[in-house]
Amino acid sequence: VNPQNEVAAIQILTQIKQMKISAAIYGSNVTAGSEVIKQATKETEGMFFADAPGLDSSSTRTKEFLDNFSKQYEGGVEAYNAAAYDGVYLFHQASIQVGGDSEKVRDYFYGLTDYHGVFGIYGFDEKGDIKGISFVMKQVKGGKTETVSEIKAEPAPERDVE
Repeated sequence: VNPQNEVAAIQILTQIKQMKISAAIYGSNVTAGSEVIKQATKETEGMFFADAPGLDSSSTRTKEFLDNFSKQYEGGVEAYNAAAYDGVYLFHQASIQVGGDSEKVRDYFYGLTDYHGVFGIYGFDEKGDIKGISFVMKQVKGGKTETVSEIKAEPAPERDVE
């Protein structure tokens, strides 16, 4: 289940229960949002979902981001907010270093191995796939989310690019 918003998630999960579908439910971080779990507690019970790792609030940069975010916006910070924030700054940094040529920007990212961002310390491999960030598998139990396992990032399979 991968809806675009929490309202749709609640509707889909409610319909799954109404239809008495007994298969395991695998969702997204949207499907397992705190408001969805609060409003559809029975419907989300047992659901699995992949999520980004928690943010390291001991990092000065991350702490500053969390403080500024909470002053400006209501609600909690999702790791994806931090990833988007990093993305803007990474692109800005790349454009300063190499200009606006898309191939040079791509190569800049491919060569980045230890960016210390709000989302964590990470980089990219020669194919542009992220390295250094592991995601987690979680499950909803009793109206709360619990980490089930860590999902280690594997190198992407070879692909033909024309």
